[in-house]
Amino acid sequence: MNKNILCCTNIIDKGCEIKRLNDIIKNLNDTINKPVLKFENNQIFEQSIKNMFENIKNVVHEHVIEDYDNIIYDGISNIVKIYLNDSIYKELNEISGYKYFTWCSNTSYDIVCSIEGSIQSLIRTNKMSSFTDDELVDFIYENIKWRIYDEFNDSSIISL
Repeated sequence: MNKNILCCTNIIDKGCEIKRLNDIIKNLNDTINKPVLKFENNQIFEQSIKNMFENIKNVVHEHVIEDYDNIIYDGISNIVKIYLNDSIYKELNEISGYKYFTWCSNTSYDIVCSIEGSIQSLIRTNKMSSFTDDELVDFIYENIKWRIYDEFNDSSIISL
């Protein structure tokens, strides 16, 4: 009987050790996969962020306005998702020094998927039809901006 208790205790100890090691590995992977953005000073950082968001807003404006009638009834089309994804990916790549291609790809995809889900929720709750084309552009752009870098959002993917 004591041998069984000792065996179970060892198994539980090993399981706790495996969990602890898995947590360490996850933290290391997160550290490795997150970009480290280095800028000479805060002014250059702020200008880079400003340029990035200007470029993204231009793409959002052009393609959302162009496809507005379809978006308010059917959601974001595949072509608009591609344009948004490509724009976000390109801008994240540029700001991260072209060193984190996988991270940029995954992050841009996640952002576009979250926007797509938001739009579908608005359609299903009959709220989308009340959006003007400019309001829809602002909604999508602010969603992207909030996800990437917002000084009031602790979960933004870029932080100082």
